[in-house]
Amino acid sequence: MHMMTSHNKREREREREREKREREREREREREREKEREREREREREKERERERERERERERERKGEREREKEERERERERERRERERERQREREREREREREREREERERERERERDVHERVVTNECFTLRDHGCEPRRGVWSRDGFIIRVRGRDGWIF
Repeated sequence: MHMMTSHNKREREREREREKREREREREREREREKEREREREREREKERERERERERERERERKGEREREKEERERERERERRERERERQREREREREREREREREERERERERERDVHERVVTNECFTLRDHGCEPRRGVWSRDGFIIRVRGRDGWIF
């Protein structure tokens, strides 16, 4: 009986040892699984960080592209403004030339008017006729439109 008890005791002892080792192995396996899950989670986090970095790079490229587009847009705007100023200067120069031509026309018109006045005075004024001054109208200087501009008289050029 004693032997049996002792045997049983040893048996139970071994059983407990086995269970203990089993539990220990189980805990070890559980720790391994936990480590594996942790490594898996870490890999997932790393992948997520990589995706985030990629998204950040993409946003940066977009911002850069946006800045580039804004820069190009500002450049186009400056170019448009420059062309507009150039066109305005061109129009101003054109208006100035037009005013100059107008002044020249008015000047020519006044000149013609003066010539007509002189011609009228010379031709129509009784005391200021060409013949009274001893002038030969043939010897005068005639304008293109048929008016006498200068007439040579006895005393030199009359006018």
